[in-house]
Amino acid sequence: MTGPSRSGTRPGETRLARTLGLAAWALALGAGCGGDFDSPTLITEARVLGSITTVDGDPERATPAPGETLQLRWVVGQPADEPRPFTWTLAACLARPSPVRRPFCVDEPFFAVGETTPTTEAPTATIPVPAIGEQEDLEVLLLGVFCRDGVPDLARVNNPQDLDAFNVCSEGIGQIIGQSLRVLSDSDNLRPRWPANALLLNGAPWPGADECVPAGTFDLAFGGIENVRRDEVTFTSNDEPPRTIVEREDLLLSHFATAGEMERQWSVFDDDEVPTPLEWSIEARAEATRVRFYFGLRDQRGGADFLERELCIAPG
Repeated sequence: MTGPSRSGTRPGETRLARTLGLAAWALALGAGCGGDFDSPTLITEARVLGSITTVDGDPERATPAPGETLQLRWVVGQPADEPRPFTWTLAACLARPSPVRRPFCVDEPFFAVGETTPTTEAPTATIPVPAIGEQEDLEVLLLGVFCRDGVPDLARVNNPQDLDAFNVCSEGIGQIIGQSLRVLSDSDNLRPRWPANALLLNGAPWPGADECVPAGTFDLAFGGIENVRRDEVTFTSNDEPPRTIVEREDLLLSHFATAGEMERQWSVFDDDEVPTPLEWSIEARAEATRVRFYFGLRDQRGGADFLERELCIAPG
């Protein structure tokens, strides 16, 4: 899925600034892998699946104006049987996009927070955006490190030449989460929102928490499309000369479950089409199995929403 074309210059950068920019660009696309070797849609350990950012006092908006405050929450997928503890850290800096569409810091981070004592609480942060005045194309770049074992290794994070999921934590395999958000004084970036009736199971409303269904193959259908916000976005084409194109944005869906198999990892709201139903299957087990589902919805401007559901599978 393509995104808006951006341009910018590249002034001198600090070592940590380069790290923030490189890691966010390289790993934001794969955030959620976290070193798992199972299917990317299967949740067997604690894993960050995405993040939700809103403007303090205006939760419908994802993009801040200078001087406003961001509220951030990481969505952590957890096994259905018992949540797993983790540690984490997060830094924020002001950034500009580069000519190759990779954001980079223009200064040292202005905000940092974290938790080095193992916890199962979803990471949250209240991030004050500097009152920077009118500066075109400025962004807030967020970089986080998530560790299922050990604690974030800050020495590694400061080394842009040697940074990957296998060395950002003092033990085990970690996860790096990168995200950039535009900072606009006239921002009206309303984020997408899942409606309450967004999901259907085999064409019917989602079963209640105490209602168990037999194992088998199911169609997970995305309903309520008329309630999913999709704004117009502007693109610059690769034609010669470039053309400016305004069109209704696509929305990217990610889907995860704590058991069973999904036929695909991604779905797309393309044009006016609702994604085809997602096939999910699970084999019968000796005891009732509770499965947790996570559905992420992301636009092309940094806005996101997540929907969580549970399903009881009867013993077979």
